[in-house]
Amino acid sequence: QAYLYLEASTTQSKKDFLNTILNKIEDGVIIYNNDLEVLYINEVAQNLFETTLTKEVIFIENLKDTFLEKQEFSLIYNNKKIKVLGTEFQFSSFEKALIFREKKALHNSILQILNSTTGTLVKDFIFYSDSMKKLYDRIDKISKNPSTVLITGESGTGKEIVARTIHMNSNRVNNPFIAVNCGAIPDTLLESEFFGYVKGSFTGADPRGKIGKFELANGGTLFLDEIGDMPLYMQIKLLRVIQERKIIRIGSNQLIDIDVRIIAATNQNLEKLVEIGEFRKDLYYRLNVVPLEVPPLRARPADIFIFAEHFAEKYATLFNKRFFNISTEVLKTFENYSWPGNVRELENTMEYMINLMDERGILLPIHLPQKFLVVENNFKLEDKTLKNMEIEMISALLKKYGNSTENKKEIAKILGIGIATLYRKIEQYNIKH
Repeated sequence: QAYLYLEASTTQSKKDFLNTILNKIEDGVIIYNNDLEVLYINEVAQNLFETTLTKEVIFIENLKDTFLEKQEFSLIYNNKKIKVLGTEFQFSSFEKALIFREKKALHNSILQILNSTTGTLVKDFIFYSDSMKKLYDRIDKISKNPSTVLITGESGTGKEIVARTIHMNSNRVNNPFIAVNCGAIPDTLLESEFFGYVKGSFTGADPRGKIGKFELANGGTLFLDEIGDMPLYMQIKLLRVIQERKIIRIGSNQLIDIDVRIIAATNQNLEKLVEIGEFRKDLYYRLNVVPLEVPPLRARPADIFIFAEHFAEKYATLFNKRFFNISTEVLKTFENYSWPGNVRELENTMEYMINLMDERGILLPIHLPQKFLVVENNFKLEDKTLKNMEIEMISALLKKYGNSTENKKEIAKILGIGIATLYRKIEQYNIKH
Protein backbone atom coordinates (compact mmCIF):
# COMPACT_ATOMS: atom_id res chain seq x y z
CA GLN A 1 0.00 0.00 0.00
CA ALA A 2 3.01 2.25 0.33
CA TYR A 3 2.96 3.01 -3.39
CA LEU A 4 -0.69 4.07 -3.32
CA TYR A 5 0.14 6.46 -0.51
CA LEU A 6 3.04 7.78 -2.53
CA GLU A 7 0.72 8.51 -5.47
CA ALA A 8 -2.20 9.74 -3.38
CA SER A 9 -0.25 12.05 -1.10
CA THR A 10 -1.03 15.66 -1.81
CA THR A 11 2.31 16.99 -0.67
CA GLN A 12 5.77 16.29 -1.99
CA SER A 13 7.08 16.01 1.57
CA LYS A 14 4.84 12.99 2.27
CA LYS A 15 6.02 11.31 -0.91
CA ASP A 16 9.64 11.95 -0.01
CA PHE A 17 9.08 10.68 3.52
CA LEU A 18 7.52 7.37 2.40
CA ASN A 19 10.11 6.95 -0.31
CA THR A 20 12.84 7.38 2.32
CA ILE A 21 11.24 4.66 4.45
CA LEU A 22 11.11 2.21 1.54
CA ASN A 23 14.74 2.93 0.76
CA LYS A 24 15.84 2.37 4.36
CA ILE A 25 14.49 -1.16 4.74
CA GLU A 26 16.77 -4.10 3.97
CA ASP A 27 14.30 -5.78 1.61
CA GLY A 28 13.84 -5.14 -2.07
CA VAL A 29 10.45 -3.64 -2.99
CA ILE A 30 8.99 -3.72 -6.49
CA ILE A 31 5.47 -2.54 -7.32
CA TYR A 32 3.98 -3.48 -10.68
CA ASN A 33 0.66 -3.56 -12.53
CA ASN A 34 -1.25 -6.45 -14.08
CA ASP A 35 0.81 -6.10 -17.27
CA LEU A 36 3.95 -6.65 -15.14
CA GLU A 37 5.14 -3.10 -15.78
CA VAL A 38 7.27 -1.85 -12.88
CA LEU A 39 5.73 1.24 -11.24
CA TYR A 40 8.15 1.61 -8.34
CA ILE A 41 11.50 0.06 -7.40
CA ASN A 42 13.35 0.90 -4.18
CA GLU A 43 17.13 1.31 -3.85
CA VAL A 44 17.80 -2.26 -2.71
CA ALA A 45 16.06 -3.64 -5.78
CA GLN A 46 17.73 -1.02 -7.99
CA ASN A 47 21.14 -2.23 -6.82
CA LEU A 48 20.24 -5.87 -7.41
CA PHE A 49 19.03 -5.25 -10.96
CA GLU A 50 21.52 -2.46 -11.67
CA THR A 51 18.86 -0.04 -12.89
CA THR A 52 16.66 2.84 -11.72
CA LEU A 53 14.26 2.41 -14.66
CA THR A 54 10.53 1.88 -14.28
CA LYS A 55 7.81 1.20 -16.87
CA GLU A 56 9.82 -1.84 -18.01
CA VAL A 57 8.37 -5.36 -17.91
CA ILE A 58 9.51 -7.68 -15.10
CA PHE A 59 9.23 -11.47 -15.54
CA ILE A 60 8.13 -13.22 -12.33
CA GLU A 61 7.98 -16.99 -11.92
CA ASN A 62 6.67 -18.56 -8.70
CA LEU A 63 8.98 -21.54 -8.10
CA LYS A 64 6.53 -23.23 -5.70
CA ASP A 65 9.11 -23.60 -2.93
CA THR A 66 9.34 -21.93 0.46
CA PHE A 67 12.03 -21.16 3.03
CA LEU A 68 11.50 -19.50 6.40
CA GLU A 69 7.84 -19.04 5.40
CA LYS A 70 8.85 -16.98 2.36
CA GLN A 71 7.92 -17.92 -1.21
CA GLU A 72 10.67 -18.46 -3.79
CA PHE A 73 10.49 -16.48 -7.04
CA SER A 74 12.64 -16.17 -10.14
CA LEU A 75 12.81 -12.55 -11.36
CA ILE A 76 14.13 -11.23 -14.66
CA TYR A 77 14.55 -7.47 -15.02
CA ASN A 78 17.05 -5.36 -16.94
CA ASN A 79 18.53 -8.59 -18.41
CA LYS A 80 19.36 -9.89 -14.92
CA LYS A 81 17.86 -13.08 -13.52
CA ILE A 82 17.76 -13.39 -9.73
CA LYS A 83 16.17 -15.94 -7.40
CA VAL A 84 14.54 -14.31 -4.39
CA LEU A 85 12.54 -15.21 -1.29
CA GLY A 86 9.64 -12.96 -0.43
CA THR A 87 5.94 -12.22 -0.26
CA GLU A 88 3.64 -10.96 -3.01
CA PHE A 89 0.78 -8.64 -2.08
CA GLN A 90 -2.20 -7.57 -4.17
CA PHE A 91 -3.44 -4.30 -2.74
CA SER A 92 -5.72 -3.20 -5.58
CA SER A 93 -7.41 -4.78 -8.59
CA PHE A 94 -4.57 -3.68 -10.85
CA GLU A 95 -1.41 -3.40 -8.70
CA LYS A 96 0.80 -5.84 -6.81
CA ALA A 97 3.93 -5.50 -4.67
CA LEU A 98 6.73 -7.96 -4.10
CA ILE A 99 8.85 -7.55 -0.97
CA PHE A 100 11.87 -9.82 -1.10
CA ARG A 101 15.49 -10.64 -0.39
CA GLU A 102 17.91 -12.24 -2.81
CA LYS A 103 17.98 -15.96 -2.03
CA LYS A 104 21.75 -16.24 -2.32
CA ALA A 105 22.37 -13.21 -0.11
CA LEU A 106 19.85 -14.40 2.49
CA HIS A 107 21.50 -17.79 2.67
CA ASN A 108 24.96 -16.22 2.98
CA SER A 109 23.69 -13.97 5.77
CA ILE A 110 22.39 -16.99 7.66
CA LEU A 111 25.75 -18.72 7.26
CA GLN A 112 27.62 -15.63 8.46
CA ILE A 113 25.44 -15.42 11.55
CA LEU A 114 25.80 -19.12 12.32
CA ASN A 115 29.52 -19.07 11.63
CA SER A 116 30.20 -16.10 13.91
CA THR A 117 31.93 -16.46 17.25
CA THR A 118 28.57 -16.74 18.96
CA GLY A 119 27.19 -19.04 16.28
CA THR A 120 27.15 -22.75 15.86
CA LEU A 121 28.06 -23.83 12.33
CA VAL A 122 31.35 -24.54 10.66
CA LYS A 123 31.97 -23.03 7.24
CA ASP A 124 30.84 -25.91 5.03
CA PHE A 125 27.82 -27.10 7.03
CA ILE A 126 25.23 -26.03 4.48
CA PHE A 127 21.60 -27.08 4.44
CA TYR A 128 18.20 -26.09 3.13
CA SER A 129 16.24 -29.36 3.43
CA ASP A 130 14.03 -30.36 6.34
CA SER A 131 16.03 -33.54 6.95
CA MET A 132 19.25 -31.58 7.45
CA LYS A 133 17.47 -29.02 9.64
CA LYS A 134 16.39 -31.90 11.88
CA LEU A 135 19.94 -33.27 11.89
CA TYR A 136 21.31 -29.87 12.87
CA ASP A 137 18.75 -29.52 15.68
CA ARG A 138 19.94 -32.85 17.03
CA ILE A 139 23.59 -31.78 16.76
CA ASP A 140 22.78 -28.60 18.65
CA LYS A 141 21.24 -30.61 21.49
CA ILE A 142 24.06 -33.15 21.92
CA SER A 143 27.17 -31.09 21.24
CA LYS A 144 27.72 -29.69 24.73
CA ASN A 145 27.73 -33.18 26.30
CA PRO A 146 30.80 -35.49 26.26
CA SER A 147 28.89 -38.53 24.94
CA THR A 148 30.43 -40.65 22.18
CA VAL A 149 28.80 -40.14 18.77
CA LEU A 150 28.50 -42.55 15.83
CA ILE A 151 27.87 -40.87 12.47
CA THR A 152 26.63 -43.08 9.62
CA GLY A 153 26.02 -42.24 5.98
CA GLU A 154 27.22 -42.89 2.47
CA SER A 155 30.63 -41.81 1.28
CA GLY A 156 30.73 -38.13 0.37
CA THR A 157 27.74 -37.03 2.48
CA GLY A 158 29.85 -34.85 4.79
CA LYS A 159 30.29 -36.94 7.91
CA GLU A 160 33.51 -35.14 8.87
CA ILE A 161 31.76 -31.77 8.50
CA VAL A 162 29.12 -33.02 10.95
CA ALA A 163 31.88 -34.14 13.36
CA ARG A 164 33.60 -30.76 13.14
CA THR A 165 30.27 -29.01 13.72
CA ILE A 166 29.77 -31.03 16.91
CA HIS A 167 33.28 -30.07 18.05
CA MET A 168 32.75 -26.38 17.22
CA ASN A 169 29.50 -26.41 19.21
CA SER A 170 31.06 -28.13 22.21
CA ASN A 171 32.90 -26.90 25.28
CA ARG A 172 36.06 -28.34 23.68
CA VAL A 173 36.04 -25.84 20.82
CA ASN A 174 39.34 -24.24 21.94
CA ASN A 175 41.09 -27.62 22.10
CA PRO A 176 42.28 -29.88 19.24
CA PHE A 177 40.09 -31.66 16.70
CA ILE A 178 42.12 -34.62 15.41
CA ALA A 179 40.78 -36.62 12.46
CA VAL A 180 42.05 -40.12 11.66
CA ASN A 181 41.02 -42.27 8.69
CA CYS A 182 41.15 -45.79 10.10
CA GLY A 183 41.17 -47.32 6.63
CA ALA A 184 44.16 -45.30 5.42
CA ILE A 185 46.70 -46.45 8.03
CA PRO A 186 48.53 -49.79 7.52
CA ASP A 187 47.66 -52.34 10.20
CA THR A 188 51.29 -52.48 11.35
CA LEU A 189 51.28 -48.76 12.16
CA LEU A 190 47.84 -48.42 13.75
CA GLU A 191 48.94 -48.92 17.34
CA SER A 192 51.84 -46.48 17.13
CA GLU A 193 49.62 -43.90 15.34
CA PHE A 194 46.97 -44.03 18.05
CA PHE A 195 49.09 -44.45 21.17
CA GLY A 196 52.56 -43.21 20.17
CA TYR A 197 55.84 -44.71 21.38
CA VAL A 198 58.90 -43.89 23.43
CA LYS A 199 62.37 -43.60 21.89
CA GLY A 200 64.09 -46.86 21.04
CA SER A 201 60.82 -48.84 21.09
CA PHE A 202 61.42 -50.71 17.83
CA THR A 203 63.65 -50.77 14.76
CA GLY A 204 62.94 -47.79 12.50
CA ALA A 205 61.22 -45.76 15.21
CA ASP A 206 61.88 -42.06 15.50
CA PRO A 207 64.78 -41.74 18.01
CA ARG A 208 62.87 -38.92 19.73
CA GLY A 209 59.74 -41.03 20.19
CA LYS A 210 56.27 -40.03 18.98
CA ILE A 211 53.03 -38.67 20.44
CA GLY A 212 49.93 -40.62 19.36
CA LYS A 213 46.57 -39.30 18.19
CA PHE A 214 44.93 -39.77 21.58
CA GLU A 215 47.48 -37.54 23.28
CA LEU A 216 47.31 -34.98 20.48
CA ALA A 217 43.53 -34.81 20.94
CA ASN A 218 43.71 -34.61 24.74
CA GLY A 219 41.12 -32.13 25.99
CA GLY A 220 39.51 -32.07 22.55
CA THR A 221 37.86 -34.40 20.05
CA LEU A 222 39.21 -37.48 18.25
CA PHE A 223 37.35 -38.23 15.00
CA LEU A 224 37.68 -41.86 13.89
CA ASP A 225 36.60 -41.95 10.27
CA GLU A 226 35.83 -45.28 8.55
CA ILE A 227 35.78 -47.05 11.91
CA GLY A 228 34.42 -50.17 10.19
CA ASP A 229 37.84 -50.72 8.59
CA MET A 230 39.62 -50.99 11.94
CA PRO A 231 41.04 -54.54 12.47
CA LEU A 232 39.75 -56.63 15.38
CA TYR A 233 42.99 -56.53 17.40
CA MET A 234 42.88 -52.71 17.37
CA GLN A 235 39.19 -52.69 18.25
CA ILE A 236 40.04 -54.44 21.53
CA LYS A 237 42.62 -51.79 22.39
CA LEU A 238 40.25 -48.96 21.46
CA LEU A 239 37.52 -50.45 23.66
CA ARG A 240 39.91 -50.52 26.62
CA VAL A 241 40.86 -46.88 26.11
CA ILE A 242 37.20 -45.82 25.95
CA GLN A 243 36.47 -47.70 29.18
CA GLU A 244 39.56 -46.73 31.17
CA ARG A 245 40.38 -43.31 29.67
CA LYS A 246 44.07 -44.16 29.83
CA ILE A 247 46.71 -45.11 27.25
CA ILE A 248 50.22 -46.56 27.32
CA ARG A 249 52.78 -45.61 24.70
CA ILE A 250 54.52 -48.49 22.94
CA GLY A 251 57.69 -49.38 24.83
CA SER A 252 56.49 -47.78 28.07
CA ASN A 253 54.76 -48.96 31.23
CA GLN A 254 53.49 -45.52 32.23
CA LEU A 255 49.73 -44.91 32.15
CA ILE A 256 48.73 -41.57 30.64
CA ASP A 257 45.33 -40.09 31.53
CA ILE A 258 43.39 -38.76 28.59
CA ASP A 259 40.25 -36.65 28.27
CA VAL A 260 39.04 -37.13 24.71
CA ARG A 261 35.58 -37.08 23.19
CA ILE A 262 35.32 -39.76 20.52
CA ILE A 263 33.26 -39.28 17.37
CA ALA A 264 33.29 -42.26 15.00
CA ALA A 265 31.97 -42.44 11.44
CA THR A 266 31.35 -45.16 8.89
CA ASN A 267 29.66 -45.78 5.56
CA GLN A 268 29.25 -49.46 6.45
CA ASN A 269 26.49 -51.29 8.32
CA LEU A 270 28.22 -52.01 11.63
CA GLU A 271 25.36 -54.23 12.83
CA LYS A 272 25.95 -56.56 9.88
CA LEU A 273 29.70 -56.52 10.56
CA VAL A 274 28.91 -57.50 14.15
CA GLU A 275 26.75 -60.39 12.91
CA ILE A 276 29.53 -61.82 10.73
CA GLY A 277 32.17 -61.33 13.41
CA GLU A 278 34.15 -58.51 11.75
CA PHE A 279 33.29 -55.88 14.36
CA ARG A 280 33.13 -56.31 18.11
CA LYS A 281 29.64 -56.07 19.59
CA ASP A 282 30.87 -54.48 22.81
CA LEU A 283 32.76 -51.77 20.91
CA TYR A 284 29.74 -51.14 18.69
CA TYR A 285 27.56 -50.42 21.73
CA ARG A 286 30.28 -48.22 23.25
CA LEU A 287 30.40 -46.13 20.07
CA ASN A 288 26.68 -46.05 19.30
CA VAL A 289 25.71 -43.91 22.30
CA VAL A 290 24.41 -41.03 20.17
CA PRO A 291 23.70 -42.20 16.60
CA LEU A 292 23.49 -39.60 13.81
CA GLU A 293 22.66 -40.48 10.22
CA VAL A 294 23.56 -38.11 7.38
CA PRO A 295 21.06 -38.59 4.52
CA PRO A 296 22.40 -38.99 0.96
CA LEU A 297 22.11 -36.01 -1.38
CA ARG A 298 19.47 -37.75 -3.53
CA ALA A 299 17.21 -37.87 -0.44
CA ARG A 300 17.48 -34.10 0.11
CA PRO A 301 17.08 -32.45 -3.32
CA ALA A 302 16.35 -29.11 -1.66
CA ASP A 303 20.06 -28.91 -0.75
CA ILE A 304 21.28 -29.35 -4.33
CA PHE A 305 20.75 -25.72 -5.36
CA ILE A 306 22.44 -24.36 -2.23
CA PHE A 307 25.47 -26.63 -2.65
CA ALA A 308 25.68 -25.95 -6.39
CA GLU A 309 25.75 -22.17 -5.88
CA HIS A 310 28.17 -22.46 -2.95
CA PHE A 311 30.65 -24.50 -4.98
CA ALA A 312 30.14 -22.41 -8.14
CA GLU A 313 31.04 -19.25 -6.24
CA LYS A 314 33.95 -20.99 -4.53
CA TYR A 315 35.58 -22.11 -7.79
CA ALA A 316 34.67 -18.97 -9.73
CA THR A 317 36.56 -16.98 -7.08
CA LEU A 318 39.44 -19.47 -7.16
CA PHE A 319 39.67 -19.30 -10.97
CA ASN A 320 39.09 -15.51 -11.06
CA LYS A 321 35.91 -15.88 -13.11
CA ARG A 322 32.59 -14.03 -12.94
CA PHE A 323 29.75 -16.35 -11.92
CA PHE A 324 26.21 -15.08 -12.46
CA ASN A 325 23.69 -17.90 -12.52
CA ILE A 326 22.95 -21.62 -12.94
CA SER A 327 20.36 -22.24 -15.64
CA THR A 328 17.04 -23.87 -14.80
CA GLU A 329 17.85 -26.75 -17.17
CA VAL A 330 21.06 -27.56 -15.30
CA LEU A 331 19.26 -27.50 -11.95
CA LYS A 332 16.57 -29.84 -13.29
CA THR A 333 19.29 -32.19 -14.52
CA PHE A 334 20.87 -32.10 -11.07
CA GLU A 335 17.52 -32.86 -9.41
CA ASN A 336 16.98 -35.91 -11.64
CA TYR A 337 20.48 -37.30 -11.06
CA SER A 338 21.08 -39.90 -8.32
CA TRP A 339 24.41 -38.44 -7.04
CA PRO A 340 26.10 -41.72 -6.03
CA GLY A 341 29.13 -39.70 -4.87
CA ASN A 342 26.90 -37.28 -2.93
CA VAL A 343 28.15 -33.79 -2.02
CA ARG A 344 31.73 -34.64 -2.96
CA GLU A 345 30.59 -35.55 -6.49
CA LEU A 346 28.54 -32.35 -6.76
CA GLU A 347 31.57 -30.28 -5.76
CA ASN A 348 33.71 -31.99 -8.42
CA THR A 349 30.96 -31.38 -10.98
CA MET A 350 30.80 -27.67 -10.19
CA GLU A 351 34.57 -27.34 -10.40
CA TYR A 352 34.47 -28.96 -13.86
CA MET A 353 31.64 -26.70 -15.05
CA ILE A 354 33.25 -23.48 -13.80
CA ASN A 355 36.36 -24.45 -15.77
CA LEU A 356 34.24 -24.51 -18.96
CA MET A 357 32.04 -21.48 -18.18
CA ASP A 358 32.41 -18.51 -20.54
CA GLU A 359 32.46 -14.79 -19.76
CA ARG A 360 28.65 -14.58 -19.47
CA GLY A 361 28.93 -16.39 -16.15
CA ILE A 362 25.92 -18.66 -16.75
CA LEU A 363 26.20 -22.44 -16.32
CA LEU A 364 24.32 -24.16 -19.17
CA PRO A 365 23.69 -27.81 -20.16
CA ILE A 366 26.64 -27.64 -22.57
CA HIS A 367 28.94 -27.24 -19.56
CA LEU A 368 27.77 -30.47 -17.90
CA PRO A 369 30.12 -33.47 -17.67
CA GLN A 370 29.41 -36.20 -20.19
CA LYS A 371 27.80 -38.53 -17.65
CA PHE A 372 24.74 -36.29 -17.39
CA LEU A 373 21.74 -36.67 -19.66
CA VAL A 374 20.68 -33.62 -21.63
CA VAL A 375 17.14 -32.22 -21.72
CA GLU A 376 14.57 -34.93 -22.59
CA ASN A 377 16.25 -37.89 -24.26
CA ASN A 378 18.68 -40.62 -23.34
CA PHE A 379 21.62 -39.69 -25.56
CA LYS A 380 24.82 -38.66 -23.81
CA LEU A 381 26.35 -35.27 -24.32
CA GLU A 382 29.24 -36.76 -26.27
CA ASP A 383 26.78 -38.07 -28.91
CA LYS A 384 25.19 -34.68 -29.52
CA THR A 385 26.09 -31.94 -31.96
CA LEU A 386 25.88 -28.32 -30.89
CA LYS A 387 23.03 -27.91 -33.38
CA ASN A 388 21.02 -30.71 -31.75
CA MET A 389 21.61 -29.28 -28.30
CA GLU A 390 20.48 -25.82 -29.40
CA ILE A 391 17.33 -27.29 -30.98
CA GLU A 392 16.55 -29.26 -27.83
CA MET A 393 17.10 -26.34 -25.47
CA ILE A 394 15.07 -23.86 -27.55
CA SER A 395 12.26 -26.39 -28.15
CA ALA A 396 12.08 -27.27 -24.46
CA LEU A 397 11.95 -23.61 -23.42
CA LEU A 398 9.26 -22.77 -26.00
CA LYS A 399 7.23 -25.71 -24.72
CA LYS A 400 7.64 -24.54 -21.12
CA TYR A 401 7.16 -20.76 -21.49
CA GLY A 402 5.06 -20.44 -24.67
CA ASN A 403 5.66 -18.71 -28.00
CA SER A 404 4.40 -15.18 -27.49
CA THR A 405 6.74 -12.27 -28.08
CA GLU A 406 7.14 -11.68 -24.36
CA ASN A 407 7.79 -15.40 -23.76
CA LYS A 408 10.51 -15.36 -26.41
CA LYS A 409 12.12 -12.32 -24.80
CA GLU A 410 12.31 -14.27 -21.54
CA ILE A 411 13.71 -17.35 -23.32
CA ALA A 412 16.40 -15.22 -24.97
CA LYS A 413 17.38 -13.81 -21.58
CA ILE A 414 17.58 -17.31 -20.09
CA LEU A 415 19.83 -18.46 -22.95
CA GLY A 416 21.93 -15.32 -22.77
CA ILE A 417 21.31 -14.35 -26.41
CA GLY A 418 19.56 -11.46 -28.14
CA ILE A 419 15.93 -11.78 -29.22
CA ALA A 420 16.97 -11.43 -32.89
CA THR A 421 19.39 -14.34 -32.49
CA LEU A 422 16.63 -16.47 -31.00
CA TYR A 423 14.27 -15.72 -33.91
CA ARG A 424 17.04 -16.51 -36.38
CA LYS A 425 17.75 -19.88 -34.77
CA ILE A 426 14.04 -20.78 -34.65
CA GLU A 427 13.81 -20.08 -38.37
CA GLN A 428 17.19 -21.67 -39.18
CA TYR A 429 16.32 -24.95 -37.41
CA ASN A 430 12.64 -24.85 -38.45
CA ILE A 431 11.58 -25.28 -34.83
CA LYS A 432 7.84 -25.83 -34.55
CA HIS A 433 6.16 -23.81 -31.81
